[in-house]
Amino acid sequence: MNICNIYIFCWCVFNVTFATRNMISRPLFVVIFIITVYYVFRAYRDYKLPRYFHGLTALLILFTIYGIALILSGELHFIEDANNKFVGNEVYLISVYKSLLPIYPFFVFSHRGTITEKGFRRWLVVFIIATVITFYQTYQIMLMQSTTDRTEFVNNQGYVFLSLLPLTFFVQDKRWRYLLLAVILFFTLIAMKRGAIITGALVMGWILWRTVSDSKRSQRFVVLVGAFALLLAGYLIVNYIYGTSDFFHTRLESTLAGNSSERDVIFADMWNYYFHRATQMQQLIGSGANATLDVSFNYAHNDWLEILINQGLLGIMIYMFYWLCFYKQWRRMPRHTTEYAVFGAILIIYFLRTFFSMSYADMSSYATLALGYCLGKETLRTQ
Repeated sequence: MNICNIYIFCWCVFNVTFATRNMISRPLFVVIFIITVYYVFRAYRDYKLPRYFHGLTALLILFTIYGIALILSGELHFIEDANNKFVGNEVYLISVYKSLLPIYPFFVFSHRGTITEKGFRRWLVVFIIATVITFYQTYQIMLMQSTTDRTEFVNNQGYVFLSLLPLTFFVQDKRWRYLLLAVILFFTLIAMKRGAIITGALVMGWILWRTVSDSKRSQRFVVLVGAFALLLAGYLIVNYIYGTSDFFHTRLESTLAGNSSERDVIFADMWNYYFHRATQMQQLIGSGANATLDVSFNYAHNDWLEILINQGLLGIMIYMFYWLCFYKQWRRMPRHTTEYAVFGAILIIYFLRTFFSMSYADMSSYATLALGYCLGKETLRTQ
């Protein structure tokens, strides 16, 4: 029992209870947030933070300024294609802080040695179980709320399963790694989030390549056979789901036909507003947090467009600086280390996600745990 394990456990319970809006999730999040803020303060006070945090700090300052301005403005915002769902102004900052701030406590815990690779292997099973539970809870909610006879839905938990992929690098036994990859692949597929599936396929290729290249020569043939078996299993799973699920078949066909779930309409609204309706000042510093909900019927579902409308060219420059720091931090890590592989996989996942979904405001606690761990290990290595 230590504060690190308690913190991780709280996140697991919160992730499960938040999906069903259980009454325990709110007070639990308050506890989590208090612990998080305390370690954010400790990280800045007690440690020399690596390059990645330079970009993260700039990004957090930007979002904090615009988030406070949004709260003080008292403006009302609604998501039109979600039956005019009201979005509270405080949600903007809460989403950003919930997504990005946990990196700091996990960095401190890693630096102190209270989270290790062995600890990751133990927790990974818990993470997968918690995500599976949340997946089916979310499914049951959508099933009860459905007004049709549908029994298949798009489940956003697909992105959470995607965030678990980098953690499989901590599993040294290749047989267990392949088994965990197969489980994650299966749930990512049946979640039917097209962006998660495409990104997952790319990251899976990265993981398999690293697994084979890092194996000893005497074991390489066996590892290759295992990788081939996993790819074959993936093909069979896709083929089975394609043949038995009308919804999956429809989703695939619509993707091939260029259907983008109205993202093309949203993107057109955003570009038209920025170039033809926004003032020069709005083009430079944006129209304010959540301004995209005034421009179109939903969020931009593209980080770059979201920031361009909300924070203008200023926000785009800071966001580019953040990703540049992210990339440079990764390139500084020794290529033979586990941290290099994990950090790279997270970079690929969340950078690709910036183009078709919410990335900076929806980072899984499992991904922030891995990020903080890798950054803590890198700091210890360079001291």
